[in-house]
Amino acid sequence: MKKILFSVIATFLFVGVSSAYLYTPGGTWSSESSWARSTSDTSPVVVPDSNDIIANLYWSFTDINVDGDYTLSALSMNRDVGSAWSSKGLGDIARPTVNLSGTKPDGSDGSINFDIANNSGGYVIYGSNNGESVTTLNAYKNSNSTGVFHTYDWRMTFNGGQINITDSANTGTRTAYISISGDIAADWTGYTYVYDFSSAINSTENLTLKGWGGSDTSTGVFKMEFNNSVNLKNGDTYQKLALSDTRTKTGLMVSMAAGTTSNIGALEMGVNTSLVLDGTLNVNAKSSIASGAKFTINGVYKYSGSLAINGELEVNGILNAVSSDPYITVNSTGKLTVNSANKGAFYTYTGVRVSGGTLVINSDSFNASQKLWMLTPSNGATNVIELNSDASLYSFCWITDSKTQIIFDGESVLHLKNLSSNNGDYWSRALDETIGLELVNYKNGLIQVDRLTDNSWTDPDRTKNATDNLEYIVADGFEAGSMEWVWHDETSTYWLEGAAIPEPSVFAFLFGGFASVYILVRRTKKIR
Repeated sequence: MKKILFSVIATFLFVGVSSAYLYTPGGTWSSESSWARSTSDTSPVVVPDSNDIIANLYWSFTDINVDGDYTLSALSMNRDVGSAWSSKGLGDIARPTVNLSGTKPDGSDGSINFDIANNSGGYVIYGSNNGESVTTLNAYKNSNSTGVFHTYDWRMTFNGGQINITDSANTGTRTAYISISGDIAADWTGYTYVYDFSSAINSTENLTLKGWGGSDTSTGVFKMEFNNSVNLKNGDTYQKLALSDTRTKTGLMVSMAAGTTSNIGALEMGVNTSLVLDGTLNVNAKSSIASGAKFTINGVYKYSGSLAINGELEVNGILNAVSSDPYITVNSTGKLTVNSANKGAFYTYTGVRVSGGTLVINSDSFNASQKLWMLTPSNGATNVIELNSDASLYSFCWITDSKTQIIFDGESVLHLKNLSSNNGDYWSRALDETIGLELVNYKNGLIQVDRLTDNSWTDPDRTKNATDNLEYIVADGFEAGSMEWVWHDETSTYWLEGAAIPEPSVFAFLFGGFASVYILVRRTKKIR
């Protein structure tokens, strides 16, 4: 049964807001004959163009041309939007489309302007669901001619033009929501559901992207693809972009396409969300990646606020700080993987801070002035660095009671200006008895430095901390306390070298030799 029923929750979220239904398969926005008062009363109504009207896309909807600049409170979708695709022989992937590109009479682009002044919930694009929250979209379960339910891949496209979000009531910064999800009763395994935003999105409010799956076991893919710019700014203030926690196994997947440039305040990624950045994203406030979330940078990420990693950050492109004190912290559940191909592509200004997390170095892309801060997490976790490529950095900054493990691949060299720095504020220190440093799979010369001390220690009262005490380095296969710096003309650097513990086979060989000599001596004595 194809109809829309709003729940009690919807009533509270849109007090005093009326609805208009787009019940024809397609047409132009300005045509009154395209709209109806309700699903049962299909007589024409005034074209929706007010912040107290929700436009609803009916099950038979295929596409519409937005031939002007229209204002709405929200855009809702019937649970079966896209089912007309199969019945009309339009293919296996449902592709309902809101077209704003070149749709005005003069050939310019149209726009949809969401004004949430009368929309207390803030949901601007969402799906309606019988008896459930208005934040849930059921738009994928469709009936064929025999009444047998089956599922389609689904792509809802907003093509060209502008989507603008604001609150004309100006009651302070609010949050607008774009929601995509599956039927609560369904398992969407193997199917893909997409919002394709080829329209530019501009918002004076915070924007939350919400994927809330039908079940914890569902492995259907729920995506939002931004193939145009996303700009969140009110006057001089940038606004937050959040990816909401998501229940499905695959989570909410968000992408920003190559060739796009977006500008936001903070970036907040919730549990079980992912973001793939192929374009350019300028971030202007403190940001975070939750445990279970993954951010992949293939394009350009420029930021002027700190970034806390509790999930995963993979950098294949450019990560660049654009102000004086942004830093990245890799916390205990976090992992930062650096794959960028070009030297200097990875730059955090004040350094990478590892606080119980893992830093994987797969390329030499760090800026030459980059420092690695080894912090002391509250849970006492060990900071882990996996070195799988030659890499050149400035130094380490050790914090009292920190524990660090560097895992070498057996051949890659870590080249530093000097081993330890204090960054000029004496917060960090050189290696001493308070610092734990373990080298795994180490070979002599895999750590090299240009100099033995950091000349940034200029305060006479602090110079005692300027020299690293190498006896506290622990390395498997090396005698305790044997590490020292050895100058090598061939590289013009000091190599960290230690005395290797002989292999058991060496002991066996030596023991065998001693035993042979002993027996020979005894025989000689007997002959005499």
